[in-house]
Amino acid sequence: MGTRSVRSVAFAMTLAVNLASAQPSFADDFDDADEVSAWTQRLETGREVVNRVVVCFDHGSFLAEIGKWDAKQYWPVLLWDSDLVPKFIAAFEPAQVLVANYATAPNDELAAGLQSIAAAWGIPPESAPTDAKGFLATLTERKRTPNGAILLAPSSPELLGGIALAAGRMQLPLVFETPEPTAKAIKSDRVTEIRKRLMSELSALDIDFEMKLDDLDFITVASDLPFSYTRTKPGVHPGRYTVDDAIARHDGGRRWGWVGRLTGGDVRSVYMAMGALFLQPKKGLFWSRYNPANKVFGVYDPPAALEPFNAFFPTEAIRHPDATLDRWRAVEWPHGNQFGFIYVNSSGGATSWSMSKGKATHFDVPDTVPTVVHYTHSGSAGQPFNTDTIAGRWMAGGAYVYFGSHAEPYLTAFVPPSELAKRVTTGVPLGAAMRHLFTPKLIGQRKMKLGETEKMVRFNMSGPWKLAYFGDPSYRLLRDIPERAAPGELVGRYFTSPGAFRRFKAKGNEAVVEHAIASLGTARLDEKTVKLVDVRAWTKLVKIAPEGPLSNALLREMLRNWVTTLRRANAKKLYSPKSLATLMKVPKPVQALAARGASAPDGARLVTEFAKAFVSDLAAHPESGIAKSPAGALPLLVMACSFEHSKGAQKTLYAWIVEAARALEIAPDDVRKAVVAQDWISAATRKSVEASVKGTLAAKRPKK
Repeated sequence: MGTRSVRSVAFAMTLAVNLASAQPSFADDFDDADEVSAWTQRLETGREVVNRVVVCFDHGSFLAEIGKWDAKQYWPVLLWDSDLVPKFIAAFEPAQVLVANYATAPNDELAAGLQSIAAAWGIPPESAPTDAKGFLATLTERKRTPNGAILLAPSSPELLGGIALAAGRMQLPLVFETPEPTAKAIKSDRVTEIRKRLMSELSALDIDFEMKLDDLDFITVASDLPFSYTRTKPGVHPGRYTVDDAIARHDGGRRWGWVGRLTGGDVRSVYMAMGALFLQPKKGLFWSRYNPANKVFGVYDPPAALEPFNAFFPTEAIRHPDATLDRWRAVEWPHGNQFGFIYVNSSGGATSWSMSKGKATHFDVPDTVPTVVHYTHSGSAGQPFNTDTIAGRWMAGGAYVYFGSHAEPYLTAFVPPSELAKRVTTGVPLGAAMRHLFTPKLIGQRKMKLGETEKMVRFNMSGPWKLAYFGDPSYRLLRDIPERAAPGELVGRYFTSPGAFRRFKAKGNEAVVEHAIASLGTARLDEKTVKLVDVRAWTKLVKIAPEGPLSNALLREMLRNWVTTLRRANAKKLYSPKSLATLMKVPKPVQALAARGASAPDGARLVTEFAKAFVSDLAAHPESGIAKSPAGALPLLVMACSFEHSKGAQKTLYAWIVEAARALEIAPDDVRKAVVAQDWISAATRKSVEASVKGTLAAKRPKK
């Protein structure tokens, strides 16, 4: 490994963020174009992308398929999800889609994963390394640098995503377990221990990582590492900081690397890894509610970024005063977000953000194509693991990169669009391009109450701070995408169509249910046929499905399949009025599961989003017969009300349902009465709708 010479960097700036005249400077280490070019060239693996996608329904077949990559070729491998997989396939547009045969689950997934990484790097089985040191030796022998490390833990739900990313990027798999759960906020002293331990383990590998733009600059968390911490030092700016922004730094806060995090369990972490490895945005949107005439906020006005971004993909901007809630919904509805890159300037918290006129909530986060999302915003990632938040909904819906703030960061903690454009144009990966370096120091000061006294608090927004990057931090936007290799001869057994997979027989009641859950949504991969919901088959499944997680999974897949069928009817696949009327009713198997107490993640979002889109799209088809009676959507709103939510999310959910009802010309009180009348909806939910929301839902229908 070569040692990079130490550069002298001059910097001096003091920024008082409470002064409206503040004009930050953003010069940094990326200004040396030749050095950046040499650095980004080391990120290339030299592989060809094969024009196929392989879908796996179990962990064993996934690890086996990753092991079929080699040093010359690789292709997307996904764990089945009836929402994310079709979106990925539509974005990637492969020449071949295969469904992998089931494989035996490994006894030790971490060990099997390391073997798959070795095979994917083209290392013979007899020489396969079992630790980071062995993988580094392979790279050194090939005169390559690792560029990054993937933190893995056997107990982590994101283990498979981390294995996939290490195999694809040829970055070091580093086993790095911590006892605390991811969602637990820890103390700053504990963060210091974790940071020093990480540096110690990298130092033991004898690798150059202590400077920026050297042999190892990226850390991806695919372990149980805690996400949030609090600082308790007197006089320090309060609030939650992110562990991820603190661990790739020296004592004193000087940055040596950039950190990202995979999240969402096995399915979504794999999706995030594959999105970073194989997808590129096809068009972009800058959305800004900041006043361009303001001396501080005007720095973040997007026009200067449009020309550079247009070199990557067609890009547009919607700016203040046009960035209204109505305009957002007009852009996003009713078919969901179609932009593969979105940069939002706003303000708010974890569940809402401001518009030039009006306020959006997390329910206004639309269904989406695979996308990269950036929010210049006070706390969009305040609760990133909760789907009833802005960050949570974007990632659950299909964002494979998300960047935002965990707590109040102040505006100048973010990189403006013009500076981001300059960085990505020179090839800087997004995990680095979206963050400030240590220089220049972005020092702010503000009077804050600490205990019983008020004093001036100073803080450094380019030191360990509150921003968070989800996804692969070494992901880059590319202007020139190489042609793919044609699919070659298959090795092993595959189902060559989703239909063939659906005919595959499973034994035993639970196995039948699991197989049916997996295959319910595969119809979405078949574009030739559009079928009505198979209520008879669903009824049989409900009878044999045991209570618990399997019931929840079954309800989720039924809802997705049902809403998808409605959307297909919406996409000019018109049925008779009688068929549409059948579709609009809540299927009895869904009612049965709901009465049993099953809950489906994102169920209310799926149903309510469709109900809201229904009035402007499905009802517009005169052949449907629904246009004459928009109240036919009432069952959808009843279904949306049937889901249990935390008290914090209920108010927003019901307000959103009221808005949808009024758009559909349905009296909100009719929704309330219909919910209370349904005995298949839990008593607690009916009571909540009746007591907590009566004043809202009982509002009279507005006059025309």
